[in-house]
Formats: sequence, structure tokens, C-alpha cells
Amino acid sequence: MKFESTLSPGDTAFVAYDNAVRQLTIGLIRIECIDSPGKSGKTMFDNYKKQKSYNEDYMCIETGIGSGSVFRLGQTIFKTEEEAAVVVNEWRKKIAAKVIQNKIDNKEGLKKRIKDNEEWLKEARAELEEIEEAESK
Repeated sequence: MKFESTLSPGDTAFVAYDNAVRQLTIGLIRIECIDSPGKSGKTMFDNYKKQKSYNEDYMCIETGIGSGSVFRLGQTIFKTEEEAAVVVNEWRKKIAAKVIQNKIDNKEGLKKRIKDNEEWLKEARAELEEIEEAESK
């Protein structure tokens, strides 16, 4: 069986990384191909069941080879900047949605803080009036 990677060492690739698109240089390629009919009979172990997968993982010069970041083709590393930008934009939309949801979830807490602060402000104004009245006598 012969394998050919999508990208080659030295190629420029585009990575969806830290919520941005970065242009990096391929330094290491790892291809994982599994095509196993599995073992017959019942087993509790997944690695004995039928399996089929193909993955291309890449490490880049700029992020470290051997002990740096590993990027999976089609998930975090792409041939074109446009493909990576689509992933980054989806991440940004999810983050924005989470921020909005967190604000919605905190709405009642915020209302309580406002009410508590209004009560404190009312008490502080009353105390200030007492002080000013005492000073004017």
C-alpha cells in the first residue's frame, strides 16, 4: 500500500491556531491508516473491533517538531488560508455565543447586584445627610 500526504515537508500551510490563522512551514508528517476487519467474538476492547480510519497529522517548524503542536489535516491545518479562516470564524462564533449565554445566565445575579447597590447607595446618602446636618449645627 502506498501513501501520499496532502502536504510535504517545507510546504507552507495555514493553521487555525489560538483563534487566528497562522502561516506555518511543514516539518514533520505522520500518516495513520487503520483498516482492520477486527477479531471475531465478543470483546470489551475497542481495538479488537472492526476499525477503519485515515488521518494526516503535521508538526510545523515554527511550533516545534517532535515536542511541539500536532495539527490534524482538515481540523486545524489546511492547504489554503480560506479553509483555515472558515474554522477560525466558526470558533469565534461559538465563543461569542458562549459569552452571550454567560451574560444571559448571569442576568438575575446582575439584577441582584444592582438592587443591593441601590440599597447601599440609599443608606450611604442617608448617612451623608446626617453628617451634613450635624456639621451645620
